[in-house]
Amino acid sequence: MSWQPDPTSLSQLIDLLNKAQSPDSTVQMMVYTQLQSFNAIPDFNNYLMYIFANADLPQTNLFIRNQSGLYLKNNIVNSNNNITPEIISRAKEASIQTLVDKDKMIRLTSGTLISTIINIYGLESWPEVLPGLDKLLDHPEAYVVEASINALEKICEDNTRQLNEDASKPLFYMIPKLIKLFESPSAKVRRDAIKCINHFITSNSEALNANINNYVQGLYQRTSDNDQEVRKYLCQSLVNILDVYPNQLIPEIENVVNFMLYCTNDEDESVALEACEFWLVFAEKYELSQYIEPFLPKVIQILLKSMIYSEEEIDMLEQDDNNQDTEQDIKPMHHKSKNAHGMGEEKEGKDDDEEDEDEDEDEFAYEWNLRKCAAFTLDEFSTIYSSNLLEILLPPLQEKLNSPDWKDNECAILALGAIAEGCGDRMEPYLPEMMKFLVQNLSNPKPLVRSITCWTLSRYCNWGMNYEEGGNKIFFIPIVEGILTTLLDSSKRVQEASCSALITLIEESNGDLVQFMNPIIEKLGQAFNVYQSRNLLILYNAIGTLAENLGEAINTQEFVNLIMQPLVKRWTMLNDDDRDLFPLLECLSYIAIGMGQGFLPFADQIWKRCLTLIETTIHMAEASANGVIDDYVDKDFIVVSLDLLSGIVQGLGANSSQIIEQTRDGFISILLYCLKDSMADVQQSAYALLGDLAINAFQYVKPHLDEIFTDVVNETIPNEERLSISSSVYNNAVWSTGEIAIKNGADTAPYVNKLLENFIPLIQADYSPTNLKENLAITLGRLGLVCNNLVAPYLEHFFTPWCSALRSTADNEEKISAFLGMCDLIQANPNAVSNDFVHFCDSVTQFNDISPELNEKVRNILYGLKQMYGNQWDSMLNSLGDPDVEQIMRRRLMERYQI
Repeated sequence: MSWQPDPTSLSQLIDLLNKAQSPDSTVQMMVYTQLQSFNAIPDFNNYLMYIFANADLPQTNLFIRNQSGLYLKNNIVNSNNNITPEIISRAKEASIQTLVDKDKMIRLTSGTLISTIINIYGLESWPEVLPGLDKLLDHPEAYVVEASINALEKICEDNTRQLNEDASKPLFYMIPKLIKLFESPSAKVRRDAIKCINHFITSNSEALNANINNYVQGLYQRTSDNDQEVRKYLCQSLVNILDVYPNQLIPEIENVVNFMLYCTNDEDESVALEACEFWLVFAEKYELSQYIEPFLPKVIQILLKSMIYSEEEIDMLEQDDNNQDTEQDIKPMHHKSKNAHGMGEEKEGKDDDEEDEDEDEDEFAYEWNLRKCAAFTLDEFSTIYSSNLLEILLPPLQEKLNSPDWKDNECAILALGAIAEGCGDRMEPYLPEMMKFLVQNLSNPKPLVRSITCWTLSRYCNWGMNYEEGGNKIFFIPIVEGILTTLLDSSKRVQEASCSALITLIEESNGDLVQFMNPIIEKLGQAFNVYQSRNLLILYNAIGTLAENLGEAINTQEFVNLIMQPLVKRWTMLNDDDRDLFPLLECLSYIAIGMGQGFLPFADQIWKRCLTLIETTIHMAEASANGVIDDYVDKDFIVVSLDLLSGIVQGLGANSSQIIEQTRDGFISILLYCLKDSMADVQQSAYALLGDLAINAFQYVKPHLDEIFTDVVNETIPNEERLSISSSVYNNAVWSTGEIAIKNGADTAPYVNKLLENFIPLIQADYSPTNLKENLAITLGRLGLVCNNLVAPYLEHFFTPWCSALRSTADNEEKISAFLGMCDLIQANPNAVSNDFVHFCDSVTQFNDISPELNEKVRNILYGLKQMYGNQWDSMLNSLGDPDVEQIMRRRLMERYQI
């Protein structure tokens, strides 16, 4: 390095760094403070580089040198790009220079320094780094090659896209060289060479595509490698290749399968887990199923073996059961916004099937490991191979069920649960005996068996609760009583599994659990005294599910005494900034809806605190935005509070005015503020609350319609990119508009044209999601119902997508009101629909539960349009394009309307 230090200053700095080794915290703090003050000295980083890069300096040792490198790295990270280009240039030189240092610690710090500089200044700012590292990969000393490829691997991980897109195409010389390094005598070099290329498999790399055959052959050569780390990343490579380049593996599929079977059985679980992912990729790629089917017996055997608890896992789980919950034991809570209102309701941006699937996967997904991966793979296989898989699986399963080893029993019960979805129908002959076996095992002496039995029972509960012999549902009572017994189990893990199973029972029972209402309430109430922090979260979920599914049946004194009082007590104990409020407020929102008027004694206190939570969070968010505070402000406190306010309004209905009136001005100001918030989840919940207010307490909405409809127009601009980010906001804004229109009637007229300017392009757009189109159709129909003369002129622009949107939606009051509006629009402007009227005929005949008023209006429309069509009526009905659908439509027109 051309720069030279002042000897006295250098000596002083070395002495200070030497003191950093002192065990005395006071001395360490003094060193830290003084080093921080040195940052104001322009040459300070040059001194650090000089010490780090020179191994022969007197008075230094490895600790001092390494500390210099780490301080330099930290200064670069914290400099906000204020370090001079000259210093960065010297840092680059020093980091490459020290990659050849004889000390491993220095080389590691050097690699970290290289990746730090690239991460901050960009790969393009250092064009010499890749050629420099490439040259070092040919160094005669193995430790230099190890350090260089380790640094290169970090660069590949952090800059995958840039390397793929670099105009100089560095990957075209890097990848062939990395493939050659698969043969290195150093296991560390082989490992990192494989890791480097792994980063490019899923990125459609042009350079990898050009070298794919040599790459795959290079991997095959490593299948006999004795190093566990190499095997681990080799398995990861093969998994990624199967996912992206499956045809590369098919010619050697038998050898690849045998190798992955061998690795799935590896004593090192990290290797086994990577290998097990291979079967999961096969399971998720139906088009490849034929290639794995011949090996199913061997694969199933290894999956079952992988599902058995190891002694280490058992010790860990038993220790967890015996310990008090700590903050680290509790999963981070993120509020699940539940209010995507109207037709095609969403929860968390997903449909109901996806939600159910997530709940089914909980046993697999939480704390992903080899056991979970194997069980999830078996679940996926059961869907693909079904009867063939069952034939293979039943003998080893029977063997494990009869085994004297409880771990085998537990594994078999897990496997039974895993195949429930895919093999359920074919399992039917075995299910009566299996149900008896599972119910018995709810009292198994081993907590892990009781826990997995709860889960497996929940997977079959729909069948078990409805199975009849002699006209009696013989398993219904044993299943419910068994789950209720385990709710208060001494094991935390069993409590969690039991509570989760109860949630499934409630959802699947179609209200039949009402007969068990008192025992359920009693057990859930007692759980407040038994459950620790982690399980309280799922307890809230169970109570909320009970309220959501059984509705007013929960409005009993027992529920108030055993559930509401502990919940309110917990509510008062939690601070306003405690994230444990999220599941508690979600639970209370369902209870408010379910209890209805019974919630009134609790509503005022809860309402006021929700407003306080929202107001406090708004003020903090404003302070953060203005730089007054640096802390992150979690707006989920606003979202969850708005959702609970919605629940109270829904539950109390018109009587919610008794609560609202006390905080009227503040509440409305908060609501109007939240409609404009920058966070989509806040807006979504605010529009949901607005719609509930329109339904139940419209007097608080009407004075602010100018501002509200301005917000609606601003938030529903037809824009594909914007819609993809905040579709739930669009949904709720459109839904609430329809609710306001129904209440406001003809007074909505001043706002209609502006709303139509947005709503019509949105219902026409291919990019609009189905549920939004359904909500748009409902609201357009309602606008037509109250402002017919303003909407009718535009009818031809949205008639066909309107009919398509509502064709398959559930029959309810919203749909009926929309069709009433459409009938009025057709009568006002029949020429607008003359070319597409068949779509209305198809859509309206999908009704199963139609109101007398709507039925009569439809009859009049049909007779009127038939007269208008004259001899063209039959050809109009034949224009739908689907003979089967046309036949059903014609039959229903005849049955209902004699047309």
